Amino acid sequence: MGFSLEPGDVIILVMLARILFGQFHWALDRTGLPIFICPSRVAFPKARLTVGLLSFLTVVTAHPATFYCDPTQGSPQGDGSTDRPWGTIEEVLQAKQIQICDSTGNPANPSAPVKPGDTILLRSGWHGILRVPRSYNDQPITLAAQAGHTPQAGWVQIEGGRKWCVKGLTVSPSLAPKPLEHPPHNLVMLGEQGGEDSSELVVEDCWVSPIIFMFHMKERP
Repeated sequence: MGFSLEPGDVIILVMLARILFGQFHWALDRTGLPIFICPSRVAFPKARLTVGLLSFLTVVTAHPATFYCDPTQGSPQGDGSTDRPWGTIEEVLQAKQIQICDSTGNPANPSAPVKPGDTILLRSGWHGILRVPRSYNDQPITLAAQAGHTPQAGWVQIEGGRKWCVKGLTVSPSLAPKPLEHPPHNLVMLGEQGGEDSSELVVEDCWVSPIIFMFHMKERP
């Protein structure tokens, strides 16, 4: 998704960049409007201006991304796009495709494609165990059912951290293709391995049950 800049926008960006680098000073007049004061002579290296503008534009253009998991049609070799989805969310977490950040927001795996603020949409099928390691996000990471889909998981565990949201899953170990070893008593565990700074760990709109019976009705002859 691109954007265009008008000549006036470029002037504003240059002025903002120069304010950031101390080339302009500003104050408020009696009416509360800003007054920009420029020294009579300004030494402003082009390199510094370029870096400042590029950094500013990077902030302006950043936007959340959406990725996809499909246990039936996806693959660990996919790129998470709608046409080449990953497989299960369990595989995505094990492959460290999601940034895991410490309490200061620094990621241990900065090259991971899924970053704070992003969403992973889960399609129908068995996704395994949704076990999220402790990670502190400055914006929520959402793991949610895609509209019209019914993703399944054995249980949900978010060890700790901040700003995680799991939404729209059917959670039951009884749905696993083969019996799971040692399923926990609590099928939803939030922040049990985190500290007191863990917050905003959300599981909503999920169906949670230790046993779900599946009935197959046969038509009478």
